[in-house]
Amino acid sequence: MRIGRREFLTVAACAAATGILPPRSAAAQDVELSHTVAAEVPWFCNQVALTTKGDLFFGLPRYPDYDQTPSLAKRGSDGKPSPFPGNAWNDWKPGDDGADSFVYVNSIHIFKDDTVWAVDQGALRADSYPPALSEPRKGAQKLVQLDADTGEVLRVLRFDESVLPKGAKMNDLRVFGDHVYVTDSGLGALIYHNLKSGVTLRRMSGFPQMQAKVDPTCSRGTTRLRKST
Repeated sequence: MRIGRREFLTVAACAAATGILPPRSAAAQDVELSHTVAAEVPWFCNQVALTTKGDLFFGLPRYPDYDQTPSLAKRGSDGKPSPFPGNAWNDWKPGDDGADSFVYVNSIHIFKDDTVWAVDQGALRADSYPPALSEPRKGAQKLVQLDADTGEVLRVLRFDESVLPKGAKMNDLRVFGDHVYVTDSGLGALIYHNLKSGVTLRRMSGFPQMQAKVDPTCSRGTTRLRKST
């Protein structure tokens, strides 16, 4: 029986959520997998990106109790992370306009050209911070492209209210050549930007398909529970 990607992810999510996992073989239980600690990060981290030559970058969004963060960091030769690119970009604090500093980095990526892209929502989470901090100031919400070696800011993309109306939040991106695709998780939309022509389009704004939230249907069936030891 073939199973589609969506069905597989749903089953995997259910297994992780309920603790339902297939039994391991005796041989698998006896094997201890080796591992190496790549880096230890003192800040809250939920994003990692790696260049082709092994430079490791960390996305460090601000959360309650993790407000003191550089937002973006790079692993040094000693294995320790340091703010990237440095200077004012990593020094945002409440009251700053956030135009040329990282406020809330929601996603980082490294594509074929080995440059670093950061998606900065320009404001903190509305479910954790007051409106003064959770509503982005003009120009604070942006896409930033950086040289992975020098930290030089290569490009900053900001969009006007026709592309990012009030309530829009840039969430993630993909870059293919001159084509940039950005998802809006605030209102629900897909944003397209052409790096060569400068043309920017907002599409499917508010469509139900862009706002869908589907809870997976979990079924225990006959799968055995694995007891934690």
